[in-house]
Amino acid sequence: MAIERICVLGAGKLGSGIAHVAASSGFDVALRDIEESKLEQALNQIEASLADSERPAGRITATLLLEEAVKDADLVMESTPEHIAQKGELFATIDAICAERTVFATTTCTLSISELAGSVKRKDKFLGMHFFYPVTETKLVEVALGEETSAETFGAVRQVVDRMGRTCARLQESPLFIMNRTIVAVINEATFMLMEGLSNVEGIDNAMKLGTNWPKGPFEFADEMGLDTCLEYLELLQRELGDPKYRPCPLLRKKVRAGHLGRKVGRGFYQY
Repeated sequence: MAIERICVLGAGKLGSGIAHVAASSGFDVALRDIEESKLEQALNQIEASLADSERPAGRITATLLLEEAVKDADLVMESTPEHIAQKGELFATIDAICAERTVFATTTCTLSISELAGSVKRKDKFLGMHFFYPVTETKLVEVALGEETSAETFGAVRQVVDRMGRTCARLQESPLFIMNRTIVAVINEATFMLMEGLSNVEGIDNAMKLGTNWPKGPFEFADEMGLDTCLEYLELLQRELGDPKYRPCPLLRKKVRAGHLGRKVGRGFYQY
């Protein structure tokens, strides 16, 4: 199963980053969005960020037409808003258009891979590919297998990840996968320590950075992710896994209710 043509559905920050990396790695890419302005913005950003030697000479084709985007694809990567019904409807539509060889991947880390695979007939050719923002700089790709994902499908996708110069982390389907599940648990524990008066924000962040060589402390990570996103992720883990260790810290809830959501609003655990 050789993959050469990739379709990316969704030209937001994540989707455009995936298209950028794929084209720079020698794949032919079709980038599709429902808004022409997003496509233009994505193409302009990709063009501006590439050196002359890196330009993917016409490898990216932008289109508003779904059928045109997916019809020749070997791999379709969906990067649309986190609504399972809408994603399921999209996959059901393209399942009827794409060739039998086409592999489907979703970039979600919050929705069930197996449930989304239920939208298509090719459940063995369905998996999750979770990239991290900014895609052009982050070397990890989490590849999550659904209940019926075949070994052949995983092997083909792993070759894609390798060709992109990324490291593949293989895992079975689980809420938030590896990285996000780990980091929000650390953020939550750090917030409990802060609430208990064990140390202050800077003290806890510096301890983690100096003690583990993390590039950022847990509160810096939280402000970058968005405190509302951290809370949403913890509630998801508690609901899906039923484990009380994911109970969100009351201080985190308090900050979200106060609108202190992190960098995007200028105030979270830090002020910006």
